[in-house]
Amino acid sequence: MRPHLTLLATVAAGAIALTGCGGEASDNAGQQDGSAGSSASSSAGPAPSQSQQGGQGGSQVNEEGVRWMDGFCGSLAEFSASSQGTPKPETQDPAALKKSMNTMLGKITQSTDKFLSDMNAMDSSPTDGGDKFLSTAKDSYRNLRETANEAKSELDKAPASDKQATSQAVQAASSKLQQVDLQKPIKQLQGNQQLSGEFQQAPKCRELLQAAQQQGGGQQQPPQQQPQQPGN
Repeated sequence: MRPHLTLLATVAAGAIALTGCGGEASDNAGQQDGSAGSSASSSAGPAPSQSQQGGQGGSQVNEEGVRWMDGFCGSLAEFSASSQGTPKPETQDPAALKKSMNTMLGKITQSTDKFLSDMNAMDSSPTDGGDKFLSTAKDSYRNLRETANEAKSELDKAPASDKQATSQAVQAASSKLQQVDLQKPIKQLQGNQQLSGEFQQAPKCRELLQAAQQQGGGQQQPPQQQPQQPGN
């Protein structure tokens, strides 16, 4: 079964794969998401280009492209941070799980709105393929917003007095979130050496990677209904 990737976990897998920063990082990315980790080697270490003026590491970058990508990563980091932090329920009571899931879905919707607003305000990319990458990112996060709204609507319909219906609604909401594919724009970066090189050089993208690595084992997961013990 596919791991229960949270929003930051998805960012972590893609960011680690894009940096190509060594075997250990690639292994971590593979644990988070096999598709992101397996393609890391194809995007690591892009060849030098004419835009590089004796730079380090042989990355195919230009300063304007790095600044543009830095703006994207800054918005993505803000999105990831604002989407996290829903308190974990102290009990497995369906009503508590429903409340926690509702809070999480609300945060996702709000932070996605802000992220999409930031993306719409970005200038055209100075790098070939950048505008296509941005369009794909916006499509993916619009899908996330729509999915979160739909899941919240269905969750709200579950009567609090019906524990079984509430439990099923929580599980359905969690399943809907897990089906959203946020890897499409990351895969586009992996297929564009210049964009991935600019990602590696952008300070906020590096900060995003560091935050993802630090939280690699402790991401917040959607509230899950645990099996009841016999006799409860």
